[in-house]
Amino acid sequence: MMLIDLLTKAQRIIQGRIINKEGSIINVLRDDGKLKRFKINVPEVLEALRVDHRVEIVCTNLANFPSRITVIE
Repeated sequence: MMLIDLLTKAQRIIQGRIINKEGSIINVLRDDGKLKRFKINVPEVLEALRVDHRVEIVCTNLANFPSRITVIE
């Protein structure tokens, strides 16, 4: 599935605010009010993310794997 996602460039964009950070897991409260969990495997990215940061996360469509995280605020 991951290979299909990467080859087809199918993406979903999620915007929200980081409300909790536990180890390598961040909890993002999406703009529509739903809570979404993401596992971040890259230590440099994980260290840069802080609670209350507003983020935009681009995920692959089928596997829902985060491919890009951008801090908006």
